Amino acid sequence: MTSHVALQPALHDLVSCISAPSLTMSDRDGAIGGDGVTGFFLGERRLLSRYRFEIFGRPLETIRSALGADGVLRITAIARDGTEDTPDPTLLVRLDRQQHGSGFADIVTMTNQSLRPRSVTVALHLACDLAPTSVLKAGLPPPPPLTSTRTADGVRFEEDGYLVEVAAQPRPPATEARRGPRAGSIKSPPVGEMAPKLEWNLEIASGGVRQLAIVVSSTQPIDDAFRPLPPSHYPWSVPTVETTNDALRQLVEWSFGDLRRLALADPSDRNDTFIAAGCPWYLTLFGRDSLWTARMMMPFGTGLAAGTLRALARRQGIGHNRASAEQPGRIPHELRPVALHDGSLNLPPVYYGSVDATPLWITTLVEAWRWGLDANQVEPLLSPLQAAVDWMLQEADADGDGLCEYVDFNGTGLSNQGWKDSGDSVNWHDGTLAAAPIALVEVQGYAYEAARNAQQIYEHFGISGTDRLRHFADRLHAAFHETFWVHDERGPRLAIALDSSKRAVDSNTSNPGHVLGTGLLSTEQEAMVVRRLMNDLDTGVGLRTMSTRNARYNPLSYHNGSIWPHDSAICARGMILAGHPEPAGNVLAGLLAAAKAFDGRLPELFGFIDDEAIVVPYPASCRPQAWAAAVGAVATWAAAPMVATHPLVAPNYLQGVREFGDIAIRGFECHGRRVDAAAVGGEVHVSWPDGNPHLSP
Repeated sequence: MTSHVALQPALHDLVSCISAPSLTMSDRDGAIGGDGVTGFFLGERRLLSRYRFEIFGRPLETIRSALGADGVLRITAIARDGTEDTPDPTLLVRLDRQQHGSGFADIVTMTNQSLRPRSVTVALHLACDLAPTSVLKAGLPPPPPLTSTRTADGVRFEEDGYLVEVAAQPRPPATEARRGPRAGSIKSPPVGEMAPKLEWNLEIASGGVRQLAIVVSSTQPIDDAFRPLPPSHYPWSVPTVETTNDALRQLVEWSFGDLRRLALADPSDRNDTFIAAGCPWYLTLFGRDSLWTARMMMPFGTGLAAGTLRALARRQGIGHNRASAEQPGRIPHELRPVALHDGSLNLPPVYYGSVDATPLWITTLVEAWRWGLDANQVEPLLSPLQAAVDWMLQEADADGDGLCEYVDFNGTGLSNQGWKDSGDSVNWHDGTLAAAPIALVEVQGYAYEAARNAQQIYEHFGISGTDRLRHFADRLHAAFHETFWVHDERGPRLAIALDSSKRAVDSNTSNPGHVLGTGLLSTEQEAMVVRRLMNDLDTGVGLRTMSTRNARYNPLSYHNGSIWPHDSAICARGMILAGHPEPAGNVLAGLLAAAKAFDGRLPELFGFIDDEAIVVPYPASCRPQAWAAAVGAVATWAAAPMVATHPLVAPNYLQGVREFGDIAIRGFECHGRRVDAAAVGGEVHVSWPDGNPHLSP
């Protein structure tokens, strides 16, 4: 007998308006309601499960819907009741939606194009179910709706410390809002029979205009919940990009806009900003995702890196906890207000099951220091740094073979703890799953880079232990090159991982691209990795996560054949650091081409169908998503790449990509000074408008 599981809802056709931690997922016409994950969310709860306008008792007939890079949803619609004097529509409706940190505001403008006045009935249907996002993500039935309370200007729902209010101007007439049962009722009637409804009867003169303003606001009960940023408190500079490449300009506009909308403040210190991983499932602090995003944004200021580092350091592991995978010095994987229960996956509110967040934290700190993070901000992080180093040198190499590995001891956490964290993502060429403990190829690069980086900051601040770090890096280097190389008919390449028997897992994936630029490979080996990435995985719209020659390849598999923009961008970044700008430019230009299929805004991941040469959405992909949004920052840097140093001798300017054409960029930041760059004919020219940098002797 075939067993059936609940299906995760599709997201690709929905419109997401976000101002973290607030999010509205709607249909194209702005309506919330029906099946799936449409709703207004605050944090991890859906506070409105229905929000739908009707005019003349009918839904709006949408003729245009556009979400701009400014985050405003603009909808143009018509409304008809059959009494028009002409077959042409005569009541034009405009809805403009603006999200804010605790809700959203709609302005509904109705214009009567008829030669006679119109009596227009407007209704707004509402419901609230407080469904956890984990329930919706799993495709499980939501709880029944809450009862509502009528207020002077709208409706209020309130339970368990959650509050959502819908206020309207002009105020709707005082009619009683219908109420429905809460949990515990034996059988709930359909939502539409019990949801409250706000109604207006409006007279609109010929050629006249009437407006409704609806404001949705909410609060949540969790005192330590992540907060929206104070107005204009974004710790990075937004570059001005002058280019004839419209796709690049559009991507940069979307990228920096989405990063702003995903930004959250740590309640422990609202000056500390980080980027939430993505919507709708991951509007919270993720170690790996938030750190990579901060690294990709480093050329535009160190403030985001500093806030992310401090937010994670406050939650760094201090003891051993098998249920949460906490270990001393370990940087957490993800934080949620409540435990996550998703099938066999059961994660506590603070979960540490990540093998790469800790070395990434180390390198992010060192890079921020090189880019100019003040010593008075670095010094409070030196103790967390030493704890993170201790974890990497001891806990991460539990068997003492010189490599970093992971295993989920409980069977209820993540079975894979790298960035490809789905249960089937580490597999052999024939599709067989690799047995844990697993040592991932990219994690060895992260750890080697972190150890080498930490040596420099240890020496600068007079911390003992550099010999220990050097010994760890040397052992890792030797063990890596003894075990990770495999051969196929096309020659040598890096395996994705080692399994529990220390055998090289031979599937052909994008993971080795993350090792580029870490220092773990020789110049010849880096060239070899670049060649295999481009020959085996490049699609012209980004790098596949897995080669088509592998048994588990599927263009719409989460990690076994799809294309992740951040993955391709990290590989391209590594190519530039390794001295291969041409293939890097091809990869980034491919992502720009792919972005056209998504109106210029890259999603978390997508698929590419070879037979038809088309880009297709991955149905459950987040958009916006943190490190996908940060691709715009990588592309901007790649046009005129620099590597900062500490002390500032001078930035090391690398050869940039030429695929974007001539370009001028204003708004890089290094050691607190603005840096402008222009790339003309492949030659990069740099200026310091704030004055020449202080050059150390």
